Amino acid sequence: STVDEYLTTHGIAKVCLLKIDTEGFEMQVLRGSVKSLEAGKVAAIFAEASFDPFDSRHVPIDSIRDFLMPYGFKITGLYEQSPEWSGEPKLRFCNLLLVKEV
Repeated sequence: STVDEYLTTHGIAKVCLLKIDTEGFEMQVLRGSVKSLEAGKVAAIFAEASFDPFDSRHVPIDSIRDFLMPYGFKITGLYEQSPEWSGEPKLRFCNLLLVKEV
């Protein structure tokens, strides 16, 4: 099922926070919520995102941001930042909060 189908089936008019933790399939979830995003039904989104474009377990932060910007979402927070496992001085991934501008 998609987010759009779920909201319609259950008569949900508004989602305050959509949490996505799908281990690399965040973009598929977002694509399945386009109608809800267009209708302004989602106020905020919390999802895992990668700082490494070659990380196969997480979606690059830029992909999520670029997809959601046309719907009025802005990055407002980075949480649970995880460093590179190899010990390199860089971040690997984080939980990303995007909020729709009012």
